[in-house]
This record gives sequence, structure tokens and C-alpha cells, in this order.
Amino acid sequence: MPLPSPSALFSLQGRRALVTGAGRGIGRAIALGLAGAGAQVALVARSASELDEVAARVREGGSPGRTAATPGVVTVPADLADTAALEDLAETVSRRLGGVIDVVVHAAGVQARGRATELTDADFARVLTVNLTAPWRLSTEVARRQLAAGVGGSHVMVASMLAVTSRPEVSPYVASKTGLLGTVRALSTEWAPHGIRVNALAPGYVATALTSPMFEQPDWRQETLRRVPLGRFGQPEDLVGPALLLASDAGSYITGHLLTVDGGWTSS
Repeated sequence: MPLPSPSALFSLQGRRALVTGAGRGIGRAIALGLAGAGAQVALVARSASELDEVAARVREGGSPGRTAATPGVVTVPADLADTAALEDLAETVSRRLGGVIDVVVHAAGVQARGRATELTDADFARVLTVNLTAPWRLSTEVARRQLAAGVGGSHVMVASMLAVTSRPEVSPYVASKTGLLGTVRALSTEWAPHGIRVNALAPGYVATALTSPMFEQPDWRQETLRRVPLGRFGQPEDLVGPALLLASDAGSYITGHLLTVDGGWTSS
């Protein structure tokens, strides 16, 4: 039996993918990467203008065989804080892409910075709703359709190295990402018999709009960079390869796993 080619293993040709937080940062980079691997991609975020820019980039890249019936990309503006609307979101994406979603990547996230004694219940609830409840709810809606159709799939949660480490003054975020790792482990064991894989990416210090308050501090940058073995901070594009691994057949025997992408931070 011939060995499969690497390009075939990582190909997403014929797959339908949903990416949240796709307007910027890590979500944007992953969405472009999935589209480049051949997937039809539904871009989800709050900002319609940001989604339109990403969609234009996908269309510029082109993809053979795409028609009106099999669009290369669709945009679906949505606020994930409205968890009651996530069932409709899953249905809308499935309808617009023309079938059951094969891959879902949860890259949307929010932050609340401050000492725990100064943060409010509303701060804590907002972070947990977007970072933890929404991925769980949306994945269950996608999986409900995968199970009904008897097809497998891949669910990729963008967690954080703070799921296994910590830092001060971001306690809601740490709680949400730790909970997300538990969600990955629970859903992966529940859905594995049906061919549905669930994994997480754990980015380290990646320069995005969400992390800009830290990166704007010269002392923090200098001290933190000294602790990164690879000697540089991450870029959103550093998450594309790992996401493709988990989304494609190249990762067909990987589930319940946290893939750390942090330049060696957590092992140093």
C-alpha cells in the first residue's frame, strides 16, 4: 500500500470549516490557513468589516472548483456572548456552506485585566461566557449535526498556556482557559467513538490586539523574551500549521490533546 503524501494528509479539500474570532489575530490567520488548504470557510466575528477583509483575502487566493453552490468563504457576523443564538449560528453556517460542518475552530476570546479583588462578577461572567461557555455550546451544536449525519469531524479550541500555568491579574482568563482544557478532555472521550476529535491549541505570548496591553510595556517585553527559549514572541501565523495538523487527516489519531505553541516557554 503506497504511503499517503504529506499534501494529501494536510489537505482540507471538500471540508467545511467554521472559525470564530476570524476577523483578526489568531482566528484570522487560522481561517486563511484552512482556506489555503482547500476548505470552505465560514468566518464568524462581531465586526462585519473585518470579516469582509478576510473574505477578500481568501477570494484573492482563489481555489479551483469553487462555485456558487460550494462557496470558498462566507461571512457570518455574530456575537458569541449571545449563547442562546449559537444553535441558529450552527444552522446558518451549515446551510450556507451546503452541508454538515466538518471542522470548527474556536479562536474568539476576551480578556479582563485587574486584581481579583477589583474585578466584578460581571467581568468574570463575560470572560467565561465568551471563552468557555460559547465554545462548549457551539461545539455541541456542530456535533449534534455530525452525529445525526453519522460523520466525524474535528473541533479545535484555542486555549492558552495559561491553561496549565498562570500569571497575576488575569484570573477570569486563567479560569476560562483551564475550564476549556477540561471541556476538551470531556468532549473528546464522549465523541471519540463517533469519529469526532476534540483538541486544543495553547498559544504562548503571541502579538495580537488581545495581548497588546502587555506588549506595549518595554520592561515586560524584555523580561518575558528572556524566558522564551526560541528567542522571539509568537505571531498569529505560528498557529496555522498546528491548527492544520489537528483539523486534517494528519491528526487523525490525536484527540483530547493540548498542543502547546509557545516557543518553549512552559518547558523552560
